[in-house]
Amino acid sequence: MSLVLISLTKVDDAFGRSLRKRRLAKLLSQEDLAIASNLSRAYISDLETGKKDPSLFTVCKLSSGLKIKPSAFIAEVEHLLSGSKTANNQNSFIEKLLIVQANDLTFK
Repeated sequence: MSLVLISLTKVDDAFGRSLRKRRLAKLLSQEDLAIASNLSRAYISDLETGKKDPSLFTVCKLSSGLKIKPSAFIAEVEHLLSGSKTANNQNSFIEKLLIVQANDLTFK
């Protein structure tokens, strides 16, 4: 169980970096993205700092707010994770997201 949590921390950090990069590239404030995605500004901040992990539904809402495809978002996160893979950490970002949702850890 702790191995999964360590992996999720890396996923959360990579997701946060990607989210912030894409938001700033669109010249959006956290508040602007929150409004466009129908999420709270505080939640956007928590995602960007890796304090929260997004559900698949949240990834889709953020992608819509950023006007990008969810697959492009996930591909970037997966790319960021590729540099931090270990022998025990070979699941893709999508597989990790599904594992977390299956365990009801991300429904907020």
